Amino acid sequence: MTIKLSLPRIAFAIAVASSFALPIMSAYAGPVAENKQLHKAEIAEVDKRGWSLYFIEINPFVAEPYHTEALLKGYKPPVKPEKIKDKEDWQQPAILYIRDILSSKYGIESVDVLSWGGLAITSYMPEETARKILEDELVSEVIEVPFNEIVLSQSTCGGSPTAAGDSCSGSETIPWARPAVNVYDSAYNG
Repeated sequence: MTIKLSLPRIAFAIAVASSFALPIMSAYAGPVAENKQLHKAEIAEVDKRGWSLYFIEINPFVAEPYHTEALLKGYKPPVKPEKIKDKEDWQQPAILYIRDILSSKYGIESVDVLSWGGLAITSYMPEETARKILEDELVSEVIEVPFNEIVLSQSTCGGSPTAAGDSCSGSETIPWARPAVNVYDSAYNG
């Protein structure tokens, strides 16, 4: 059986398929503003102004059409890894364009952009601004970034500093790797 497809038939098939796909995509364009919540952190990462850092997740279904518009407005497509000069060189143009839209709309300045594993920007802002951004159709979720304190302490063994995980045997420092790889020699066993 041979099927002959001409260019007009292919174009018609694509038009018919997209007429079914577009309503389905818009039906799943993400939660409506009434169902969205601002996710608060127990202890938030804050800047000098006292503003919290927020992770603003962009709705991928709503963001998709912005790709072409971003290219038409002069945003550059990602470059090859060997040509990267700036961290924005490898970002998707649509997310950079949406970042700029949200920045001008709400007066925020982004700290970072995520455009490959997910679509998101991070920005310090007051909670009121985060709540307003959450209502935007471009945004699917806003999460206050938690503060993660890293405490580094320096222990000593016989007066000399030890690395994390090292232990002491009298005044001798036992490196963390020795018990980790189950090496017991005369120096370790005394």
